[in-house]
Amino acid sequence: MDQKSAESTERAVRTTRDDMASRPGPQRDALAAPVKTGASGLSLEPGTAEGPRIELHHYRPHAPIPHAGVHVHHFFELVAVTRGSGSHGVDGRKVGVEPGHVTWFAPGQSHDPRGLVACDRWVVGFSAEAIGGEGGDAEAFLSSPRSSLLLPFSPLVPAAERALVLPPPERARWARWLAELEAELRTPQLGHLEAARSLLRLMLVSLARQVMPGRVANPGDLSLLDGVFRFIEAKRHTPIGLRDVARAVHRSPAYLTDRVRRETGRTVLQWIIERRMADARSLLSSTELAVPEVAARAGYLDVKHFSEQFRRLHGSPPQRWRLAQRSL
Repeated sequence: MDQKSAESTERAVRTTRDDMASRPGPQRDALAAPVKTGASGLSLEPGTAEGPRIELHHYRPHAPIPHAGVHVHHFFELVAVTRGSGSHGVDGRKVGVEPGHVTWFAPGQSHDPRGLVACDRWVVGFSAEAIGGEGGDAEAFLSSPRSSLLLPFSPLVPAAERALVLPPPERARWARWLAELEAELRTPQLGHLEAARSLLRLMLVSLARQVMPGRVANPGDLSLLDGVFRFIEAKRHTPIGLRDVARAVHRSPAYLTDRVRRETGRTVLQWIIERRMADARSLLSSTELAVPEVAARAGYLDVKHFSEQFRRLHGSPPQRWRLAQRSL
C-alpha cells in the first residue's frame, strides 16, 4: 500500500475509533465507512479511490441504537443475530428474530431496529462497488437478477421474504466470516480491502444459496426479467401497464404475463404497484409531505385511488400508517 493509500485508510479508521472512544462505556464496535444521516435516510460516506465502501457494526445487547426509529437505507445491508430474540420493523411489517436469523435490505427499504435492543447482532452495510459492481447502488439493484451475489436483494425476492434462519453449519461459517471481516477492518494490513471484499462475497453467495437453492443455475437466463424491472423502474412515475412493459421487452402481453408470474409469483401489474408502494413507504417514513404529494411522487394521478390501494396492501390508509410507524 502506498503512503497516500495508507493515510486515507488510517483517517477513515481513526475517525470511527475516535467516535467510539467519545462514548461512555462499551456500546458497539464500528469499523470502516461511517454512516451519515440525511433528510431522506441513511447513506454510507463516499468510498475512496483506494477501496470500496464497507461498514461493520457489532451491537451488544442493550447498547444504545444509533439512528433509532424508522429510517430508509440508501445502501445494501445485512443484519445477523447471534444471541437473543426480538423484532424489527421492515417496510412497515414486524419481523421476529432469533439466533441465526439474517435479514437483508436493499436500497430504498425502510427499517426500524428498536426491537433488536436485546439482541447481540452484526450489521454489515456495503455499496455496489464493494462486490465489484459498476455504477451506483440503484444501478446494481436493478441489474441484480443477473448477479448471484445480489440475487436475494432483487425483485425476484419480495421485500416481505428477505429474512431467514441459517442452518447450524451456515451459522458457524457466518460467525467465522464476520470475525475475520472485523479483524481485517480493525487492523488494516497488506491486502485488507481485498480480503474484506472476499469475505463479504462469501456471505452473499451463502445467502443466495439459502434463498434460492438450485433455482437459478444461470442468472444470465433472467435477462428478460431484468428488462421488465428496468422498464418499471424507469417509467414507474408515468401511466404504464402490461402492454407498455410487453412492448418494451418485445414480447406479447400473454407470454409476458405467464413468464413473469411463473418466475416471480406476481403479475407485471403487481410489480408496478409494488415498486410505486416502495416509493410511497419511503416518502411517508422519511418526509413530512402531504399524502396527495406522496401519491403524485409515487406515480399516482388520483390520490383516492392511491389511498385505497395503499390501504388494501398495508391494512391502513397512508397517514394512519405513517403515524403508526412513528409511534413504534
